[in-house]
Amino acid sequence: MFLQKAISICAIGLLIILIVQCNKNPPSHPIEPAIEFKSASAEKVNEYDTVRFALTFTDGDADLGASSGSQAKYQSQPCDLYSDTSYFKDDFWSLILLDHRDSCLEAKSLPFVTPQGKYPAISGEIEFTTSALACKIRNCSPAPGCPDDTLVYTVFIKDRAGHLSNGVVTPPIIINCN
Repeated sequence: MFLQKAISICAIGLLIILIVQCNKNPPSHPIEPAIEFKSASAEKVNEYDTVRFALTFTDGDADLGASSGSQAKYQSQPCDLYSDTSYFKDDFWSLILLDHRDSCLEAKSLPFVTPQGKYPAISGEIEFTTSALACKIRNCSPAPGCPDDTLVYTVFIKDRAGHLSNGVVTPPIIINCN
């Protein structure tokens, strides 16, 4: 009887220690989002195809994605010099692609993220698809004899507080321009 009570008390004590230990170490991510490249759906595509990219992310205060009911103040039109800089001021646009070929930007909106649990820090995966990829080789419309084009993006995410993540560079995507 005494041994049974001692074992029960020890088991309860261990359970309490485990619970306390689990709650002592909340995820510690900075409030600025951070991203890492994970994958691309293709390395070579035909002109006007799309590519799906995957990134992993962390965010210390879980304020990613457009707020509910939020609308874009500026429309996403790649390489419109006015909207290019406006993406950084507009809460709606939270994923930004910088095309290395001509420094044009493309913006996308991430879904609103609701933190789960006691601690707001989050981590996860983001998947997104590019707009149709076009060749940007001068004086060469899609025709036999046009060389392939190589596309590389630097990708950023931005949280609702305006914190910009580190930029990650995608592997080159070869676009068949014939």
